[in-house]
Amino acid sequence: MPSFDFSIKCITCHLSQINCICAFRPKIQTPFEFVVLFHPKEINRQTNTGRLITEALTPVTSYIWSRLNPPLPLMQKITEGKVRPWLVYPGTFRHDLNAEPITDKPELFIIIDATWQQASKMVRKSDWLVRLPRIELNIKKSSTYLLRKNQIESRVCTAETAIYLLDVLGKKQESSDFSLYYQRFMNHFIADKRHQIVSSQN
Repeated sequence: MPSFDFSIKCITCHLSQINCICAFRPKIQTPFEFVVLFHPKEINRQTNTGRLITEALTPVTSYIWSRLNPPLPLMQKITEGKVRPWLVYPGTFRHDLNAEPITDKPELFIIIDATWQQASKMVRKSDWLVRLPRIELNIKKSSTYLLRKNQIESRVCTAETAIYLLDVLGKKQESSDFSLYYQRFMNHFIADKRHQIVSSQN
């Protein structure tokens, strides 16, 4: 039986070269703009799913959060009124997207990539985030994210947030395509940990 070295990683998807998912990466075009705001401790974690958003969705930009050095290009875009920004995060002042008036400004959705404790700190210590209108997704399904322990039962991971957001926005096919990519990442990651090779069909 042949022996495979699972320690040799793909520099792009961070999975083993044997279970690399780069060939399956979709390019999903949407009429919305996505921003992924990474906590500095999250961006290089192998279990991170925010990275999947930056790989598969377009248009998308990403920034690493810093209390002292906020993302000036993003803040300028918001200040100039070129977009209608939304922070996808629970909060008191929530908005129903379906009830919002139609505008010719492109929608911009900021998704925080962090643990819930980290995300709370990021918002609390960033005045520009506090001021943004918020939307909270009413997700009825349980998370399928299995790569970390001690997850809050009622919360979903970053990639799942984008999946449900696309669905709410009426982009059913795009949501489905991204969901398949996310599930493939999950399957291949778990296989790597078990030193198993995933079939090209999975």
